[in-house]
Amino acid sequence: MQNEQWPFNGKSLWSSLTVGQRVAVIIGVPVIFVMHRSFNDLIAFTECFLPLNAALTFVGIFVIPFVYVRGLGMIVAITIDVILTFPRK
Repeated sequence: MQNEQWPFNGKSLWSSLTVGQRVAVIIGVPVIFVMHRSFNDLIAFTECFLPLNAALTFVGIFVIPFVYVRGLGMIVAITIDVILTFPRK
C-alpha cells in the first residue's frame, strides 16, 4: 500500500528540489562542517570553563545548520536559480 502522507506524489525528495536547492545542499555539507570547526575553535580560544564550553558546543550543533539554511544556503539557492533561469536574448 502506498503511503498517503508523502506529499511528493511518488517522487523522491531530491528529485523535487530545484537546481539551486541541490547545489545549496551539496555545498552545505562542507560549509556547515567548517562553520562547526570555526565555532569550536572560537570557544576554545575563549578558554571558558568546561561545562560552559560543552553547553555552547551543544547549542552550536543546532544553531549552525539553522543559520546556514536560513541565511547562506538560501542565498546560494536563489542565486543559482536566478542565474540559470535568467532570460537570455
